[in-house]
Amino acid sequence: WILKHRLDQRFSIHNHEPSRHPSAHPIHRQLSGGTTQLASFSNAGIAPKEIQTLIRQSGSLATRQDVYNRIASVRRDLCEGQSPIHALANQLDKEGFWSRIQFAPDGHVTAVLFAHPDSLTYLQAYPELLLLDCTYKTNKYGMPLLDIIGVDATQRSFCIAFAFLSNETEDDYIWALDRLKSLYKQCNAALPSVILTDRCLALINAASTLFPSTTILLCLWHVNKAVLARCQPTFSDTEKWTEFYGFWHSIINSPTKEVYTTRLKEFQQKYAPEHLEEVAYIKTTWLIPFKEKLVKAWVDQSTHFGNTATSRVEGIHALLKSYLRRSTFDLFEAWKAIQLALLNQLSELKSNQAKQQLRIPLELSGALYGA
Repeated sequence: WILKHRLDQRFSIHNHEPSRHPSAHPIHRQLSGGTTQLASFSNAGIAPKEIQTLIRQSGSLATRQDVYNRIASVRRDLCEGQSPIHALANQLDKEGFWSRIQFAPDGHVTAVLFAHPDSLTYLQAYPELLLLDCTYKTNKYGMPLLDIIGVDATQRSFCIAFAFLSNETEDDYIWALDRLKSLYKQCNAALPSVILTDRCLALINAASTLFPSTTILLCLWHVNKAVLARCQPTFSDTEKWTEFYGFWHSIINSPTKEVYTTRLKEFQQKYAPEHLEEVAYIKTTWLIPFKEKLVKAWVDQSTHFGNTATSRVEGIHALLKSYLRRSTFDLFEAWKAIQLALLNQLSELKSNQAKQQLRIPLELSGALYGA
């Protein structure tokens, strides 16, 4: 092929109509700020549509696809030609994360657990409570994300660690909790006195195996929700249901074992004739196997500091989902998003504790405390 100019007048005009808008030509859609600015936006977790809005304000004609293409280029550069899992392993090591990765015999990754160094500092100071729960739709592999949460002295939640698991079997949880236990030992942190989770038998069994001296409690919110879903449809009268549900709560809130026995007996006598299945469900599903993990008479023997529900973990789930904008991230992209959420949370925790140290405790400034 030879490219040359032809002098004939016929070839001096275009063979198409003029463009109606400059954005039709890639040369006009080049990102004026270059890769560095867009990389900063992307690394800060800003969504592509919001990046397009920001650069359009400076007069750029870049389309959404141009932004996507440039972000993909930035991510490839960040991976340095490696696979996402190799890039993840390198970045975890580079940024000082404590991490463990499990491989299958064929070389595939089956689990990843990681913890930020600042989280370990909090763990050393506040090891007493451990809240565990999984969230889903965080990555394109469908791997559940186990959130491992603690509580500080100001009753704020902090993230201890995260684990991508291949499944939710007892073996999966044993792997994660065994690595978590080694993390406690490495930090010279006392093992938790209380573990709070929902009714996931695989997780409960794994926690009982690896933390035999720790009290394991069940989330009351999840239990109440299950009782509500199972029993309420059988009551046509709202007032009778309210009375039944209130009786259930009185059993759970029994202050002593003797009161619990009395209330349970009264509950059976009152409701078994007309609601035998519901009474049987409450007894066989919850009270007989788990009363020590639910009823106040047993629960309050442990130092749970008022934490009897995993609502804190649900809050962390919501926080992470606000950064994990879609469920098609690979593990490296998911970790980057989690890291953003984690660093912002740690910054808030440090700020809150600094304010608490400067605050004068007026409620403790009376004569009773001044002696």
